Amino acid sequence: MATSIIHGNTHYTGRLSAQEIGIPDGTVDDDAIAAAAGIAATKQQHQHVLNSVQIVTADTVTAGTFLLHICRGAGEIVNVEVSSAVAPDADTDFFTVDIKIVTAGVGTSILSGATPITYNNTTAKAGDGGDANGNYGIVTGTIDTDNDNFTDNDIIEAVVAVTNGINVNASGLIITVTIRESADEP
Repeated sequence: MATSIIHGNTHYTGRLSAQEIGIPDGTVDDDAIAAAAGIAATKQQHQHVLNSVQIVTADTVTAGTFLLHICRGAGEIVNVEVSSAVAPDADTDFFTVDIKIVTAGVGTSILSGATPITYNNTTAKAGDGGDANGNYGIVTGTIDTDNDNFTDNDIIEAVVAVTNGINVNASGLIITVTIRESADEP
């Protein structure tokens, strides 16, 4: 079928309907949606920042599995960051953090090569925000885009392992996981 072209502005006082319509990028923005539009939660996507903290700086980082989130819709993990108020003072003292999506009781790492984030006085210095000793350094994980998706009823967890030598151990841990999740009605 041939395409009709209308030049200039066109205003319809009645209703416009079409079997199919292609809307160019940038046509519908936030201002174009009425405040009372009544868009269902299931048609929206949300970004959440999940945190797990062992915030007391005097407390040594503790190993364990920490549950972060019960997924309520389909989504993906888009960023993982780890920081510690006090970094370990030697390469032999460090901790690792792995982020897993647990489906039906089976956890799968979302980090590239299933390699946990290592936080020591070298990696923390390479991160953002830290001082010369790695205190408050931010170490960002590399996400495996083949394993970063989750569905309703999956669990997101952080697995922390600690290796302590004879030197000062890390303390004041924070783990931040950023997710984008479609809204669902449980």
